[in-house]
Amino acid sequence: MEGAVHRFRVHRNNSKPEKIARQAKPTIANGRRSSMPACRRCRQHKKRCSRTADGSCEQCQVAWVPCSLMEESVSPHTRERELRSRIDWLSRLVNDALPVGRSPIESIETGRDMALDSPIQSPSAAATIEIDCTESGFEERRTLKPEENVCLSVAASRKCLQAYFRHVHRSYPFMDSEFVLQDFNALCDKEAGSDLLPQSAVPNRLYMIMAIGFTTLQRAGEVENIEEQDLQPCLKGVLCECVSRVDEESAGTLLLLGLYLLFKPGDQDPRAIAGVLTNHALAVGLMNESPGCQTLSPRALELRRRLGWSVYVFTRMISISYGLPFAFPDNIMKVPLPSIMIHEYGSEEGHQYAIALQVSRHMISLRQLETRIINAIYDPNPSTSPQELRIQIEDWYTQGCLLSSSTLCEPDQVPFHTTITWLNVRYQNLLLLLYAPAQGDSATEENVPNLQGAAQQYIRLSLILHDHRHLPMNWITLCRLLSLAAIFLYCTRQWAPSFDDIPEISLLATLLEFFPSSWVAAHDASRILRRLADIITKQNSPLIARSQLSGSSVIDTSALDTEMRLQSIQDELEALLRQTMGEASFYIWPLRSKVAERRASHQSLTMNGLNAGLESGIPVNRISVTNDGTLTPGENDMGESLLDTQWTNLWVM
Repeated sequence: MEGAVHRFRVHRNNSKPEKIARQAKPTIANGRRSSMPACRRCRQHKKRCSRTADGSCEQCQVAWVPCSLMEESVSPHTRERELRSRIDWLSRLVNDALPVGRSPIESIETGRDMALDSPIQSPSAAATIEIDCTESGFEERRTLKPEENVCLSVAASRKCLQAYFRHVHRSYPFMDSEFVLQDFNALCDKEAGSDLLPQSAVPNRLYMIMAIGFTTLQRAGEVENIEEQDLQPCLKGVLCECVSRVDEESAGTLLLLGLYLLFKPGDQDPRAIAGVLTNHALAVGLMNESPGCQTLSPRALELRRRLGWSVYVFTRMISISYGLPFAFPDNIMKVPLPSIMIHEYGSEEGHQYAIALQVSRHMISLRQLETRIINAIYDPNPSTSPQELRIQIEDWYTQGCLLSSSTLCEPDQVPFHTTITWLNVRYQNLLLLLYAPAQGDSATEENVPNLQGAAQQYIRLSLILHDHRHLPMNWITLCRLLSLAAIFLYCTRQWAPSFDDIPEISLLATLLEFFPSSWVAAHDASRILRRLADIITKQNSPLIARSQLSGSSVIDTSALDTEMRLQSIQDELEALLRQTMGEASFYIWPLRSKVAERRASHQSLTMNGLNAGLESGIPVNRISVTNDGTLTPGENDMGESLLDTQWTNLWVM
């Protein structure tokens, strides 16, 4: 009899999870160990999974890959230890931030006890504990103490906003002025009382615009009823807010932060913000338009394009002013130039919007021209000749003059991008970029007269800008004046020992002294330039011999003393430029050009001739070295000093 085959259908167990868990528990009575789940890798490869003592799988250990069983084998005790370590770290952080004399956080059991332990405070005041953030390089400026209640005048705040849109917005038109003013009016209607606006109620973005507008009013001398300490944003807070997310709004806030840091001396360098801003712009895609941009409204799309070009203008200005390489080439800019929007064209201030748009395009063309000059000068195989670049410079200046003629009736002195004096300064700066010597380049020695003439005109025009309150005292102006100091020293050593009087060196030192005392680099450069001017003045004095008689037994040591003084000035100026602009700045190259190498070789030849004269027994003047490293003429064998001998030679001549 054949055995019958019985088939059974096993239904899913509909019992509760608690019963399933109790049934799944291993029992000692059955004498068998319950099966352990396999790791993901063993299930994928259909291999037997065997655990080790540490809880991982042998197959995963052999393959040197992390095992999924380790993620499941974390005991509650391990998690508790990790949680306690994090709590201890947070407790130490809070204790360090608490004011002196405040009880530590360990003595407070709950958050309710923490609130009851302190007097009644508002949430905004309780969250404004002073924290020392100087180690990060950005000081915590906008930090209020609980007993302080800083308020801003509504009229003064509105004046700062208007100054921003009157001047800064022309070069960086990425903000919608209509939306910003509407937000400000709504904030005043909600928070302002008796014409006072609480500082804590102002958003960071609006507060940054007001702070930048205050720097414009400060430069124009129109600051009234506004204190500088009332408009100092929390730099670290703004930076952390922008870095935490990557979008168009954070890129715009970073650009505002960079514009504000241009006027702040110290460790807050705008170069770092320019680098972060470039990464944000490339990540968001502001340099080109993706297909998703077509879904935006015309107004939002135009603001996005303006933001991309504003980032381009700012980063190019930083690179050219500091003499640093460009963050990205020009050919990646695939965005149309800024254009006027419909609501701007139809508004009552349509003429002002049109002028702002023309200034923005003129600034973009200026940065593009500067980029072409730098690429042509420092490229070993340039595609554009210096003559073609000179023609482009003249064309840009002509367009600027036409733009200036349409803005002759400006009502105030706040904007200056359309003034003739500012255009002349930018014109001379373009010539400086064109004629400045490149690294190791000696062919530009024939352009030294043009280079020196452009530098002299730049200084005189900058003084006129300062008299008209159109010269901003910021990092850009400082870097350009420091580059002029290097150019003047280059020209001085080029014409040595036949020094020509350059009065613009003293004027440059005066310009640097106009900076506030907090700008240490400016005043250090001023002292260096004063020493250079003194050397040139002494060389042009009739008491100093300008030539040496051929075949004379007297060897003139004034040239050696002058050379050593010039070398000392060059070393100090080069160190100052490296500290201010960076090691890679191409404005340091004139100090390392072949002219300086030739002067150094001339110094060594003169010293060799002097030593040869001493060894041959010729009665020459002995040289004594003072404590400051300068040379002073000693007496010769006849008891005459070098100055007396030179004075006698002048009478003989």
